[in-house]
Amino acid sequence: MNIVTFLGALGSDAELKEVGDNKLLDFSVGVNVGYGDKKHCIWHKCSVWGKRAEGLKAHMLKGVKVVVTGEHDLVPNKDGTKMYSNVNVNTVNIVEYAKKIDDSKDEPVATDTRPETVDEEGLPF
Repeated sequence: MNIVTFLGALGSDAELKEVGDNKLLDFSVGVNVGYGDKKHCIWHKCSVWGKRAEGLKAHMLKGVKVVVTGEHDLVPNKDGTKMYSNVNVNTVNIVEYAKKIDDSKDEPVATDTRPETVDEEGLPF
């Protein structure tokens, strides 16, 4: 079993599906690797099962930055020429919500509601 942890952004809104009596939430996370002209993106197909899938659906929108930890598996495509990364997710932490780009759309978009500044005098350390 290979456990991975990575930080990336959702490439599209997550899809909630029913598989028998269970719920499945599928989403893809793009992770930038390299730098300069060697920079590229690796995509991980992620899956969350059960009640967690239902609870996460509303938050897993395109552009949301997440830290994902889970069991990693490489799966070949049909003709065996490429390998795809599948992750059975153990934990998902939302790092940054997507910015709302167009107010005229009726689609829900997660917004960042955290305060812009922190009063350091109020911190206990």
